[in-house]
Amino acid sequence: MRTLVVYSSSTGNTLRVAGAVARGVTRANRGVVLKVDVYDVPDPGAFGLIFVGFWVDRGKPDADSLAFMKTLQGKRVAFFFTLGAASDSELALGVAEDVKRLLELGGNDVLGHFACQGRVDPALIGFLKKTLSMSNARPFASPVRRASEIGESHHPDPLDLANATAFAVRIVQKVEGGLGVEAKISETEITESEISEAEITETEISEAPGPERRSALPKGISA
Repeated sequence: MRTLVVYSSSTGNTLRVAGAVARGVTRANRGVVLKVDVYDVPDPGAFGLIFVGFWVDRGKPDADSLAFMKTLQGKRVAFFFTLGAASDSELALGVAEDVKRLLELGGNDVLGHFACQGRVDPALIGFLKKTLSMSNARPFASPVRRASEIGESHHPDPLDLANATAFAVRIVQKVEGGLGVEAKISETEITESEISEAEITETEISEAPGPERRSALPKGISA
């Protein structure tokens, strides 16, 4: 089965998760897997399964990913995203619901989603802190502190990437099971130790080159 993994990444968080998702697809299905930047997407009609990865910008998918998802019609789709909040937060759940609704409006079969906390851009944290100090707006202290803590975190971490890989395996198995194809791998075979970044290589994944652009189940997973 030909599978497309499309991603948009601002600070590199979503790119790392996209690599883990693509690795999961190759482990569960030895068909063609193409991992591409959202700016370089080939004809979606050539693929039986599409994963879309985006970063959350002010409570919504980034503009480029949102525009791409609006073009999808009648496809099997799963999506993943990174955000500056916990993967089981109200923000993450709201984003997931909105994106699922959007994709279903296009007649797509939405198979599941994966949410991942991501490191916040330090420049944004600096801006928020400066704004707070100038306004003396005490009610905003907690959100800024939480953003600062996330900014100093190491997410996506190895466990996040392992969960992303397991998510991809489940999605592929769901599709292949529906097609009467025997599942090729159990999600329990994927462990944190085997999904370090060093193991996400391009030997198993075809990737269309493109520059980085700025522009559970584990919690946060629906499959």
